[in-house]
Amino acid sequence: MSRFRWQILVGLVLVLGISLTACVAPAAPAGDGGDMADSGDMMPEVMLPDDAAEDQILNVVFEGGCGSGPFPGIDYGSPCNFGHTFYPPFLVDIEGNVSAGLFTTDWEVNDDFTEYIFHIQEEAVWSDGKSITAQDALDWWNYIFHSDRNSWPRNFVMGAVKGIDEFAAGETETIGGLTALDDKTLKVELWRPESSLPQLWGFREAAPARFDQYADLLERADEFNDARDWRGAMAERFFQGENAANLIVSGPFKPVHLSPEPDAIYRFERNPNWWGDPPLLDGIEATTIRDFQTMLLMFENEEIDLALNLAGPPAVLLRQNQPDVFREIPVSAFWAMYFVTEQEPADDTNLRRALMSAIEWDRVAEIAWEGEQAPSNAGSPMAPAYQCYDPNFQPYPFNPERAAEFLAESKYGPTGETVPKIRILTGGSDPPRIRAAQIIQEMWRVNLGIEDVEIKNAEAEFVDGEGLVSIRVTSGGSFIPRPPYLLEAIAHTRGGSYQSWTNYTEEGWDEEIDALLSMDPGAADFCERSLAMLEKFTDAALVIPTGYIRGWYQIQPWVGGYSQSRISFWHNMTETYRKER
Repeated sequence: MSRFRWQILVGLVLVLGISLTACVAPAAPAGDGGDMADSGDMMPEVMLPDDAAEDQILNVVFEGGCGSGPFPGIDYGSPCNFGHTFYPPFLVDIEGNVSAGLFTTDWEVNDDFTEYIFHIQEEAVWSDGKSITAQDALDWWNYIFHSDRNSWPRNFVMGAVKGIDEFAAGETETIGGLTALDDKTLKVELWRPESSLPQLWGFREAAPARFDQYADLLERADEFNDARDWRGAMAERFFQGENAANLIVSGPFKPVHLSPEPDAIYRFERNPNWWGDPPLLDGIEATTIRDFQTMLLMFENEEIDLALNLAGPPAVLLRQNQPDVFREIPVSAFWAMYFVTEQEPADDTNLRRALMSAIEWDRVAEIAWEGEQAPSNAGSPMAPAYQCYDPNFQPYPFNPERAAEFLAESKYGPTGETVPKIRILTGGSDPPRIRAAQIIQEMWRVNLGIEDVEIKNAEAEFVDGEGLVSIRVTSGGSFIPRPPYLLEAIAHTRGGSYQSWTNYTEEGWDEEIDALLSMDPGAADFCERSLAMLEKFTDAALVIPTGYIRGWYQIQPWVGGYSQSRISFWHNMTETYRKER
């Protein structure tokens, strides 16, 4: 059996060699659970390809942590839900093609795309053998997308569903447009046309989990002050090492051990009650590493099979030496520094415009990512992958003279010496994004004379304490490359950018974005209206796009059958296997 040799900078080596093929009894169901299948009855014999290795444990390294825990609806990039533990309604490949996931592809839809009938696969069962029902899906969505527990994934998974605004506002306890017609049939009513609903439901956030494993937490609601408290209580159930084996899942693999950082141990074995095509792998061993140099050494030493995703200077070096191990993924997103407009000095529009106009966009991407990421088009958040992309749309070309004019027009001008301290929170970002913030800090010093800028990785590290951050380093974009989805994410009040960072809107923005979401993307005025709305957003100077995200992963030549899609963060784990070297 293959093993990791986890290397860390201080030279310690931790060997992770616990077998993933050990038999772990599935968790007992809560309640009578409906129809049950005997554990193991659904585990067919696996026919491996002729070139398959004897060892079928896949070793994976992720950059970044496991987020809030092993449940869908919150952490799309998490190794705790590596595209296999919870199955989404649909699978969407790299070209955007939809195939069956938990739901079948024979859905019914009316002429104006405002009502769908979906069918859950008849054979679909949870890992404890209980049949997966439409009511299971509704119970989970009504639970996880409640505003007390989560918000931003709700907006792109459920944003078009009738009653979502009332649900989000706490006026109703359920999402009104969702109805279970029978155990395996779900009706979805929409308040606007949405022809891409199956693609949107290919996201991992749309995957149902078992509500009954968390239902008792509702009785303790008074103990939780915010979504962080809710997630912490949920994570305690299955995110403390071997208690992960009690997690009931719907996908081809189930966890047997999940330990968050600093341990960063994530182990999976085959789900004995998996109802789909049998996986070729026996299990998966994963970890998370924040240091790209360590990840590079492990990949070069052939200690890992898959890197998700090596970036920065180590990626440049690996691409020079082993270009064939890179797999490109189309991405419609950007690296970002969002202004927190409630905090000075980011509360002044002209100051924000001054800061944007003082940035040399090409140099930021070239230096921070060593050319591995594309530069922002003069501050536009719309990457070239988007429909309607216009290379001539450049809202903030580098112009020190204009930047100085904006600064003088702001309430914090007339010079950089009078600008209050700008605090930038990098919040666990990878080294290139931190470097981009540092480069921009220097550009502001040189071009505007702004000296008082503080960059920290944690809010508690700031000299003056917490609650004063005016810029947050993160990312933005949309998974479907159409302008309305981007605008909904960055400019709408139900979008993650508004709710998490900017808290800024203007009259008519929401209504125009909703109208764009309802439009036929092939309409003659679709691009014109989309770009006009984008111009309104960029004129407010709410986000600094430090570069357009270029997606890839690194895979060893002995891994067969693996692919993934950034459209839905889907990984085809049932077809993946390790070849003889």
